[in-house]
Amino acid sequence: MADILITHCNHLYFDRKQVRKMQPYPPMQAMLAAACLRRYGFDVGLFDSTLEEPEIGFARALEQHRPRGMK
Repeated sequence: MADILITHCNHLYFDRKQVRKMQPYPPMQAMLAAACLRRYGFDVGLFDSTLEEPEIGFARALEQHRPRGMK
């Protein structure tokens, strides 16, 4: 169980230009936030939604990580 689950809103398939290029960017801001929180002792889950359908993938990430406060 994670204390916090972090994600981002960069969904590749919502950006036709990026789909043509197929060179997605890593979610650096989310990764940096997760690293900072881990440094302070939090157990952090990170869901990268770049290549997944956001709603289905996020629901799966919530089930997997069960962040604190989930019932």
